[in-house]
Amino acid sequence: AGSALKALGWKGWNKENVKELVDLFDGVIANSGGDVDDAVSKWYDASVPTQGMTEKAREGQKQFLIEIAKRSRTAKKMARIGVALKILLTLVLGYADVVTDFLVAKSYYDAGESGTAQATAGFAILAIVIQAGMTFFQYAKKPWKEQV
Repeated sequence: AGSALKALGWKGWNKENVKELVDLFDGVIANSGGDVDDAVSKWYDASVPTQGMTEKAREGQKQFLIEIAKRSRTAKKMARIGVALKILLTLVLGYADVVTDFLVAKSYYDAGESGTAQATAGFAILAIVIQAGMTFFQYAKKPWKEQV
């Protein structure tokens, strides 16, 4: 990594500085609002040390970072969509399972098997209570912003 940084013109940097610069770059990508080229270009001009580099090297490095930003932004967007779809599918299937459990309990009740109907409904309710309790204890110590 050190030789790669020197090749890019970042002489004398340590790992913490590079990590900080990458974190800033990641924030620029996340907050670019669609115009990635402009956001990365402004960030590069303000944040990346380019002393000792030729203008051609600076422009090449800037274009390289712009292309990385474009690809990263697309990947992050697709990942967010994937997570949202997974949550939606889980929610729909979870509710469908609960509905079918209670429909089965109703069919038992309609058939005159009230004991079986109560047991079926009881197990469905117990499963919901256990799931809610486990979720509460799993996230109880995390700050609200990390949970969302």
